[in-house]
Amino acid sequence: MKCNSCADGYLIVKSSKDGSKHFLACTNYTANGKGYGNIIWKEDFYRMMGYGVGKK
Repeated sequence: MKCNSCADGYLIVKSSKDGSKHFLACTNYTANGKGYGNIIWKEDFYRMMGYGVGKK
């Protein structure tokens, strides 16, 4: 999926540093903060797509 903010990168699934959460991040995003910082948490993406989100 194309990044909706920079239109140059793609949103791909990445995981948090401890691996407990997943999110979509622009391919121009870098963890050191030197890239484009567009991220969408999994729960927010599901809400945007109209899926119900429950806690497990």
